[in-house]
Amino acid sequence: MNGAPNFIEPQRFDDPAAALEMVRSIYDDSVAYLRESLRRFVAGEDPGSRYRAWYPMVRIRTETVARADSRLSYGFVSGPGTYETTLTRPDLFADYYREQFRLLMKNHQVSLEIGSGSQPLPVHFSVAENDHIEGQLSPERRRLMRDLFDFPDLGAMDDGIANGTCDPRPGADGVIRHPLSLFTAPRVDYSLHRLRHYTGTAAEHFQNFVLFTNYQFYIDEFIKLGHALMADASGAHDYAAFVEPGNVLSRRAGLAEIRDDAQRADKVPACGVGVAGDQRRQAGGRRSQHSGQRILDRQACCRRQLHFIEHPAIDVRRRLLVCHDIAGADDLEERLGPLSEAGLQETVQA
Repeated sequence: MNGAPNFIEPQRFDDPAAALEMVRSIYDDSVAYLRESLRRFVAGEDPGSRYRAWYPMVRIRTETVARADSRLSYGFVSGPGTYETTLTRPDLFADYYREQFRLLMKNHQVSLEIGSGSQPLPVHFSVAENDHIEGQLSPERRRLMRDLFDFPDLGAMDDGIANGTCDPRPGADGVIRHPLSLFTAPRVDYSLHRLRHYTGTAAEHFQNFVLFTNYQFYIDEFIKLGHALMADASGAHDYAAFVEPGNVLSRRAGLAEIRDDAQRADKVPACGVGVAGDQRRQAGGRRSQHSGQRILDRQACCRRQLHFIEHPAIDVRRRLLVCHDIAGADDLEERLGPLSEAGLQETVQA
């Protein structure tokens, strides 16, 4: 099939914004190619070859242990060597990536390399939010999909880096490429999809501050509070929207309201309020400064035997505050501890 995205060889960048734009370009081209390929496959077209696209990759090389003095737990590498990772969803993580790029350049006084990575982008992670295509295919076509598209590989999405068990080996060129992040792009995409699956809420609605509770009545009171804030047009607060499971989005009085179809059945209760950003961001109803709060019923997660806490923790655009009042959950800090290097700032016992 024509139109396959080119494999972009690593290019050097000294400007964080320009590096981010290259990440966007590679990712957007890959997603667009996979979506169009999938559309043609569903329509019955027989391909001449495998459909494959790649995640963007960022790499840094340093030959010294010297770095700028920083009290941050991120934005630098621990010693000489080559470090790299794959990236995903620059639409969600743009601010986070830009800041990480800036700090890496500042702390080590080196350029970043951006190009196509070695990890293929699974087709399931390229599909738009509300697209469901496999139900339109015959059993034979569904089986054929595995031969033509890359599927999520759970073997490549473990937590070895975060757990400290990753042991990178030299590549074909003899270079050891150390991990630059705790989670690779496929692992992040997996968690973003789990967030949507378990809570019925799109990942972009999750805010900087996530509250975990063990009690349904806290969820009920949070909903009442959210509705009350949205009905308040006095300007006493700057919350822009209240989001409930199923992406049911209520905007503050005086702003246009959007209601999506709610899919509440068998979802972990999760609701949130978002702080207003500039008007251009409000217009889409999806993005804000992400300074609001989201509340999750962790007891419901436990009933479903989920290791759910890992998923919102991976979505760290800037910082994540976790409060908990759950009997028998004293190991929460231990479970989240490794994420401190990825931007986790505070964990408090409520």
